[in-house]
Amino acid sequence: MKLLINDPAVGEFVEQHAGALYTRHADVTFGTEIDGKIAGGVILTNFTGAACQSHVAGVHPRWLSRDLLWITFHYVFVQLGLKQVLVTLNAANETARRFNERLGYETVCSLKDVFPDSDMLVMSLRRDQGRFLDIQPRTVRAGGFHGR
Repeated sequence: MKLLINDPAVGEFVEQHAGALYTRHADVTFGTEIDGKIAGGVILTNFTGAACQSHVAGVHPRWLSRDLLWITFHYVFVQLGLKQVLVTLNAANETARRFNERLGYETVCSLKDVFPDSDMLVMSLRRDQGRFLDIQPRTVRAGGFHGR
């Protein structure tokens, strides 16, 4: 497994699989590559100075590695010093809601009639709720990467 940092191909992958919009010069991406193919990734976008929005997609069962979790949340909460990460999703998408809840996100509001068939949920993960800063990454360190 290879960690991809700010690779435009990850942004395009998440854009295609999650229906998100990727803006190469404004967004930040992190992803994983398995057997030479992008397995999953994260787009961080809409930075406000206190928060950002996240879009994720994965197609391989092992795409979400501890290194990907650590580097994503370390970047948001430690490097940038943001207070929270937001995700928006179709309220009818139970799989996405459960995925975000397992990461620690909490629903903060529901917006009526945003989608043709459903409402939109806004979920938030605040720095003090995130447990991924405490994990030990396997291939990355705050000061850079070490080889595998």
